[in-house]
Amino acid sequence: MTGLSSCISFKTWYGWADFYIDWQVDRFFDVTSKQKSFLDDRLDQLHAWHRKDELPKYAAFLEEVKTRLNRKITLQDILWFRRKIREYSENIGCYIADDVSFFLADINDEQIKHLEEKLADDNDDWQEDSQRPEDVIRQEIIDGMIDNMEEWMGELSILQKKKIDLYVTVDKNHYRIRYQHRITSQQRFITLLKQKNTAGKYKEVLLDWFLNPEQFYSKEYSQMIQNSRNRLHYFILDFATTLTPRQRTHLFRMLDKYNKQIKELADNG
Repeated sequence: MTGLSSCISFKTWYGWADFYIDWQVDRFFDVTSKQKSFLDDRLDQLHAWHRKDELPKYAAFLEEVKTRLNRKITLQDILWFRRKIREYSENIGCYIADDVSFFLADINDEQIKHLEEKLADDNDDWQEDSQRPEDVIRQEIIDGMIDNMEEWMGELSILQKKKIDLYVTVDKNHYRIRYQHRITSQQRFITLLKQKNTAGKYKEVLLDWFLNPEQFYSKEYSQMIQNSRNRLHYFILDFATTLTPRQRTHLFRMLDKYNKQIKELADNG
């Protein structure tokens, strides 16, 4: 949730979710009219379930975040936050598993070919973007972090901006590792689709992949992820010590704002 822009309300973003998912599925699979009808019906059901069952959990989550922010933040708080985000993601993944599997069992060879072409286009764009000068990429990341954090905490101090500057690094080797992981993951998925499995088999395999992604991490990728997380955890703990009373007040107001919208959406579900 910390990546949400305050310029767009959570209600608006949430209302666009169905359209965005529908558009993305069609972009990658060029769905038929029958498949689109199926997807629209299942997205309506997903949205209704999510409002009723999941949004109240998000509201409680934000209240707990506020409680933890009221005291000194510890590594255990950060790990708790990560676990909860993963839990909510897994809840959605498990809920849609049947529908996704049924949809994949219905796609044809032309749609698989279409998917391969779209993935190739995206990979070309990803590579092109990663080939830009390191200082340009780094400054974009710094500017993005500052903008996002100032939306949630108000104006940052010179010291806080300095900490962000020291934290952000760009390692082109990381791009290489991530790209290889991206390609092997896509190839694994395409291979699965070309096997023309039953919906039941797709569900079994995809849930295993989704719930246990680390099984496919290379040693290099796994180490990179762990190092990146450790650096992020240290940055958060260090940055939290610099928050002023004014920034904490601003942050709590933002959390209350989103919590109010979440509760309203849940009540109107």
